[in-house]
Amino acid sequence: MPIFDDRVYELCDKYHYEFPDIDVQKMNLKIKVVGYELSKTVPRAKYELICSHTARRSGTTNLYKLGVLSDLELRSITGHESQKNFEGYIRIGISEQAQRVGDKIKAAREAMKKQADK
Repeated sequence: MPIFDDRVYELCDKYHYEFPDIDVQKMNLKIKVVGYELSKTVPRAKYELICSHTARRSGTTNLYKLGVLSDLELRSITGHESQKNFEGYIRIGISEQAQRVGDKIKAAREAMKKQADK
């Protein structure tokens, strides 16, 4: 997964890129503890559902929403071989997808107008 936050590099440097091994169950438990603490600030707690895979899926969805990487590039990160499976993996609602399409069409029309004005 690409790293976009300099704080990750700071942590890596601080620990000389040597991190303790932790099994997935312990990591997920620690994630739930953090989620529990955060749940005190929201009306409905979902911390029981959070796990390491949640972060992976959310990260993938957020990268998709940025629009910087192509689906093929994102699939190379996630390991999804088919576009269909990838589309089922990311969390994009119908209205959000429609907005993305509309934004792209609008940008293309503006680019065509600028080209015609030259």
